[in-house]
Amino acid sequence: MNIIYFAHNVEDAAVLKRARHLAERGAEVQIVGFSRFTSTPKNASTAIVLGRTYDGKFAQRAFEIIKGMSRVSHFDDLLSQADAIICRNLEALIVGSWARNRSGRDLPIHYECLDIHGKMLGSGPASKALRLLERTLLNRATSLITSSNAFVTEYFAPIQNYRGRVNLLENKLLTSDFAPEEFSARTPASPPWIIGWFGIIRCRKSLLMLNEIANERNVTIRIAGRVAQTQIPDFDEIISASAQLEFLGAYEAKDIPSLFGGCHFIWSVDYYEEGQNSAWLLPNRLYDSLAAKRVPIALKTVETGHWLIQHEAGKLVSDPVKDLKEFFAALTVEDFDSLQDQVRAIPNDAIFHTNDSLNFLFEAASGNQVHDDR
Repeated sequence: MNIIYFAHNVEDAAVLKRARHLAERGAEVQIVGFSRFTSTPKNASTAIVLGRTYDGKFAQRAFEIIKGMSRVSHFDDLLSQADAIICRNLEALIVGSWARNRSGRDLPIHYECLDIHGKMLGSGPASKALRLLERTLLNRATSLITSSNAFVTEYFAPIQNYRGRVNLLENKLLTSDFAPEEFSARTPASPPWIIGWFGIIRCRKSLLMLNEIANERNVTIRIAGRVAQTQIPDFDEIISASAQLEFLGAYEAKDIPSLFGGCHFIWSVDYYEEGQNSAWLLPNRLYDSLAAKRVPIALKTVETGHWLIQHEAGKLVSDPVKDLKEFFAALTVEDFDSLQDQVRAIPNDAIFHTNDSLNFLFEAASGNQVHDDR
C-alpha cells in the first residue's frame, strides 16, 4: 500500500511517528509538506519539501500553500501510484485535496487533526473563512482522524456540523520505539519532589505557576523541549531568576525514558488555549508519563483529567498553585508510593499501541470501514 502523507511540518516528531506507525503494517509512506524549524529538514533525504513556513505567520503560510499547490504537478508519478492520502492539519488538507483533484483519481483522503487552533474558533471574517474552507474540504474527505473524542464532541460535531466517519487514534507510544520494560524503574520516593514539564513549552501561565510552587515548597521543576518564544518571550529571564527551575534544552524521542524517568510528577496542565484546544486534547506527555510510571498532574475538568479519572490515576487539581502547595506540604513517601502504584496499575494497552490499533489505522487509511477506540 502506497500512502502520501501531506504534512504541515515534515520535521514534526508526531508526523514521523505516524509515518512509522503506518510502516509497521508494511505501508510505503512518502511525506510531502512544509519545513518549519530549519532550512534543511532532518529527514530531507526522504521528505519532499514544498516550502518553509513559520509559527504564527499566517499570511506567509498562506503564500507558501499557494506555492506548494503549484508544485504538486511535479509529483504526477507519485500520485499515480498512491493508494491513499493522509493530510496532517488544514494547510496540508488544502494541498492534499488539490493534489487528489488534479490527479483525477478517487483516492481515499483522510484529514488528521490533533489540535484545534484558536484561529479556527474566532468570530472574525478570517476565522469564519477558515472554518468554511475546512468544512468544505472535510465533507469531501473519506474520514477524520483525531486523537481525542473531545475534538469531535466540542468542535467538529457542533461547530463544523461534521457527521462523517471518525477514526479515533490516541497519542499512544509505539512498542517499536520503546518497550514497556524500558520504563520499569521506580523513581526514588524522596524529596526534593521533581516535576517535569516536557514537550512544546508554550504556556506562560504554567511557567509562572510552576515557579510559584517551586519557590515555596521542596520542589524542583525540570523543563525540556522546544520553547515557543513568541508565547513566552521572557522565558530565559524567568528561568535564570529561579534556582528551582532547570531548563535542559531540546530533547529527542530516544531521551524520553531517562527524561521522564528522572521525575516524580509530570506537568500535564495547559492553559495555552484555555477552554478550547488545551481543554480538549490528550497530549503526548500524558502517555509518556504513564509509560515511565510517573504521576501526571492535570486539571480535573479537562479531557486529560477525565481520562485519568476513568483510569483512577494521577494527581488531579482545580487550582494548581493552591492545591499543589497544600499537597506537597503534606506529601509523604507512602503517599507517593500509592500514587505511583495507581499509575503502574494502568494496563499497557491504554498507553502503548497494540497490533489491533496499528491495523486500525492501516485499514482506515485504505478506506475500509473499521471500528474506532471510542
